[in-house]
Amino acid sequence: MSEQRFDMKPVGIRYICDECDTGEMLPHGSVAWLTDPVQFPHKCNHCGHEQAFGDRYPKLIWEPV
Repeated sequence: MSEQRFDMKPVGIRYICDECDTGEMLPHGSVAWLTDPVQFPHKCNHCGHEQAFGDRYPKLIWEPV
């Protein structure tokens, strides 16, 4: 099998708070919870709601063009 090049573009993803539907969930604290799977604590910058996710937001993904 040979390598093949293709174009990609970066895409940023935010998580909007499930409680207030206004604020953005941002990492809260510097340590991930050592659960299986690992969880990252986040806090809403609008209402203060706290929630843990398997990803750290905001995050960056790559999509084919």
